[in-house]
Amino acid sequence: MRKTWLLLCLCLLLFSACSSGSNQAAGTVIPMPTVDTSANLPSPTPESLQRLMQTEQLLLLTPHPLRNLYDIAQRLKLHTSIPIAHVVRTTPLHTVLGQEANFWINNLDTRRYSRISAKLVYTTAHVYMYVEDGQAVNLNALQASANIFESRIYPTDRTTFGSEWSPGIDGDVHLTILNAVGMGMNVGGYFSPEDEYPTSINPYSNEREMFYVNINGPLPGSADYNTTLAHEFLSSRSILTAIQRVDLSRAFCKLRIRSSMIGPVT
Repeated sequence: MRKTWLLLCLCLLLFSACSSGSNQAAGTVIPMPTVDTSANLPSPTPESLQRLMQTEQLLLLTPHPLRNLYDIAQRLKLHTSIPIAHVVRTTPLHTVLGQEANFWINNLDTRRYSRISAKLVYTTAHVYMYVEDGQAVNLNALQASANIFESRIYPTDRTTFGSEWSPGIDGDVHLTILNAVGMGMNVGGYFSPEDEYPTSINPYSNEREMFYVNINGPLPGSADYNTTLAHEFLSSRSILTAIQRVDLSRAFCKLRIRSSMIGPVT
């Protein structure tokens, strides 16, 4: 009996020791070895630095092809061997007053396009003046500004900076000026070079030589409105250099003060 009791106590002691050792092992954290990555990097040498500079010079001096959207769209979008035409019409639009047309408008704040309808309300020898449907404008003032653009701004800018692409993508010598809303806050107007590409390249192209004026901005007939016309017309010139653009910015500041050339309608 006594032997049995001693044997039972011994078993209990052995079981307690095993349990204690097991719990200690379960709580032990084995540290992960750290690797010094800097030891694998080669030390720079004058020879390697010279090779890097030679590679940089080679990349800078190597001629790069121009970004040709016609070629890119032909090969990667349309998958055709037929070149994309640069014009969509070879005859003028032959529009008439009161005619409706659809346009894409870009909100420069949200970068989203919307489709609107506009009516042709006035024409000159080189201008189609459109107004978005549902928007009220002073037509007499709008016509006066269009006449100032035709007689003063248009010939002056072309003499100074050269001609725009004319007759251009639409086969028409007229510039479309779209008066609309929804262009974004503090946007007086804008020119989009995307309109000079066919819709096969840019689906939001209006396929016209045109620019946009915000009706919620300067009032037609005012010096600010006429200045906006001149500014956006000049924005269509791809031949302007950076120096010319700086000169233009200065010139427009003076133009706001001296509005004798494109001043307000009286």
